[in-house]
Amino acid sequence: MGQEFHVVQCFKCQSFQVHQVKKVTRWSCKLCGEKQSLMKEIARGNGADCRRHVQKLNATRGNKMEDQAWELCQQMENDREEEPEEPEGQVTHTQVPQSGVSRWSKYLDSPEREGPEEGEDHVIMDRDRLYGNKTDRPHPYRKRKRDGRSPQQPN
Repeated sequence: MGQEFHVVQCFKCQSFQVHQVKKVTRWSCKLCGEKQSLMKEIARGNGADCRRHVQKLNATRGNKMEDQAWELCQQMENDREEEPEEPEGQVTHTQVPQSGVSRWSKYLDSPEREGPEEGEDHVIMDRDRLYGNKTDRPHPYRKRKRDGRSPQQPN
């Protein structure tokens, strides 16, 4: 006798999936990762039969979701067509007046504030400007200089 599998449905993403039958009744969804307990077993059998059944169930679920989305889209288009045309002079939606100044300008530095102020320290963030040439820069991978003694010699 082969292994036994069961078909379960995730409560969060509503997908059907096949899991191996175990003594533990807890399982986690393979799509969303949600851990859950086994409340309802849709079907039970060998692996191939369960996989075919899951494919059919997920296909019908996908078709239903597509139909619902299509109906919702059609309903929204019908609602738009049924709305009465408004005269051009009236504005029903609130409009924000457009000004020449960006809303980000209050968060940006003003042109006169670009230089360092009194009391501020000028920090150099560019490594080349800080160390100058590459020869002036300390080498990070250089070994420590030995003082000429071997490790066995006492100090």
